[in-house]
Amino acid sequence: MRIEKKGVIALVEVPSLCDEQAIIAFFSLFTRSASRAMLIETLREAPCVLVENVPMDVAEMFIKKLRSLGAKVTFRTADGGPGRPSIKDR
Repeated sequence: MRIEKKGVIALVEVPSLCDEQAIIAFFSLFTRSASRAMLIETLREAPCVLVENVPMDVAEMFIKKLRSLGAKVTFRTADGGPGRPSIKDR
């Protein structure tokens, strides 16, 4: 039996306004209930949690895309504890 680890994707920093707009456009594809204004507010409160209870394999895809857009993000599993990212910054 395969045990699938889940955790959270946390935004550490968005380096520039241009990167912020690209990240908002990316998240708009996946969020139905969050308005654009809510996404902007969330990103400007970095560091913050972007996605909770996400499987590690899905998190890896999100993190790769977010990093390509200029965001500094981490993934932490529930059993990894605070300050111990399961996916290292690449």
